[in-house]
Amino acid sequence: MIEKNILSIAHIQDEQNRLFFKNLFEYAPISMAIVGLNGKVVEINQVFTLTFGHKIQDFYQKKFKDFCHPKDLELNYFFDKKLLNNELDFYELESRFLHQNNKYLHTILRVSLMKGNDGKAQYFLAHIVDITERKNIEEKVKQSERLFYSINHNLREAIYRSTPNKGVVYCNQAFCDLFGFDDIEEVQQQMPEMLYSNPQDREYLQSCIRQHGFFKNEEVIFKRKDGSTFWGLISGIVSGDKYEPFMYDGAITDITKLKQVEERLRKSQLQLKSKNDELKKINKELDNFVYSTGHDLKAPLTSVLGLINVMRLDMPELKENMYLAMMEKSVHKLEQFIREILDYSKNSRLQVQRERIDFQKMVNDIFHELQFMGNAEHIHKKISIEAECDFYSDEKRLMMIFNNLLSNAVRYHNLHREKKKQ
Repeated sequence: MIEKNILSIAHIQDEQNRLFFKNLFEYAPISMAIVGLNGKVVEINQVFTLTFGHKIQDFYQKKFKDFCHPKDLELNYFFDKKLLNNELDFYELESRFLHQNNKYLHTILRVSLMKGNDGKAQYFLAHIVDITERKNIEEKVKQSERLFYSINHNLREAIYRSTPNKGVVYCNQAFCDLFGFDDIEEVQQQMPEMLYSNPQDREYLQSCIRQHGFFKNEEVIFKRKDGSTFWGLISGIVSGDKYEPFMYDGAITDITKLKQVEERLRKSQLQLKSKNDELKKINKELDNFVYSTGHDLKAPLTSVLGLINVMRLDMPELKENMYLAMMEKSVHKLEQFIREILDYSKNSRLQVQRERIDFQKMVNDIFHELQFMGNAEHIHKKISIEAECDFYSDEKRLMMIFNNLLSNAVRYHNLHREKKKQ
């Protein structure tokens, strides 16, 4: 069938040339089709069916345009007319053809005319090369280029590619803006160490690259075109492979404002530490003053109490003297006030120290200190402590609490009520 069609179509006198055309058509590595001037498919080769996935009968039952993308038909008709008018020997353009899976393949379509012995056009001869894979690759490249363009123009971080000897070979616009250059060409003209406030920083980064293949989040002081400096956070990693020149890619973020905040915070912390040390010194001096003053005041008060007791012993007639009682009460009140000041001073500055509490000893010690308070000798004290387990707390603070409670109990005890019960 194929042989008959092709041989009858090919108006070639020489039998050998006719067979050559047949073999060329059938075994060509690209898709080929012979299409009538009315648009009907006359013949296709094997590669054509393999490329587009349709059965041979599908092509013979339809016109060639039925497999073309609708948006490509107008251009095809335009060039077909030019061929028929002998304005062109052939035309070649990109066109889309429908695959059996209902998806269009991208192709290069080359069309010429097959003419009879009289020189008149009888058929169109179409050569079709599938370039779908190439178009997909081109689309991916375009997407990468768009992404690259977006990174280059919109990313705020300075992106660069550098080599040990040449320095920066590529950078984005953010890099130029950060260093104060107009464009990448101006950056490439700079000696690489001139971008660093301290050239030894670049040597250190390159040593990291050589030893580890990367460096990350290194804080470096960089120098702009105008000589001003800024703090940058820089990272870099080796790029390429052993077949490419050694280079590394990286990014720089301006952290000058962050470093300024850190510096202000550091100074504030130093000032706070200085103020804290000064306050500790003042508090210590105040503690010493309160302690010394308290003891200096308590000594004469104790002497006054002792003299009052001596007067009562030497002069029994003064034992119930109202004025002596008032003096004694006032001295005890002042003594208690001084004790409270000392307790408050200790309590506000001492650190909490946990230890086992002996309540029996604590209460006995407090009552011993309170024995000279007014009416203390007339109060019957009964101490009963039930401790089912050990109790841990700060002994000094707990002593202050119990001292306040018991001193108030002694000071405000109602002796008349107790006498009535008896």
